[in-house]
Amino acid sequence: MFIFFLLIFLVCLLLVQTTLIALPLVLESLIVVAVVFQKEWIIFIAFCIGLLQDMMLLQNLGQSSLFFLFTLGILFLYSRKFEVNTIPFVFFFSLFAISTDLLLFSRGSFLPKLLLATFTTFVMFFFCNFLSHFFLKKT
Repeated sequence: MFIFFLLIFLVCLLLVQTTLIALPLVLESLIVVAVVFQKEWIIFIAFCIGLLQDMMLLQNLGQSSLFFLFTLGILFLYSRKFEVNTIPFVFFFSLFAISTDLLLFSRGSFLPKLLLATFTTFVMFFFCNFLSHFFLKKT
């Protein structure tokens, strides 16, 4: 049931990202979900959402999904050595991932997009932590 709601949420964010705002909302939400829940099935969802994003943005098929896989792979690699569910890690990792995404795939003003995307990542991180502590059982 949780995976179904996550897919609906990611598709809605993808629609907002491709039609209204030029912020990497899907990347932000994938980072936050991977940090908070730390499940490997997120990688498969990231690949599928990346393919869908490439189709909706009329980009070369596989660019976004490879970037999502690379980013989440690095995140899961560091999750074995560091405590990733902390504010400093989310700040620096999202700053690195969003700036790389903006440099590779975006045009226009870099710094305002980076600051706004980092802020929205924090909002999503706190909201997702709140949901995980109060509504989901930690195993």
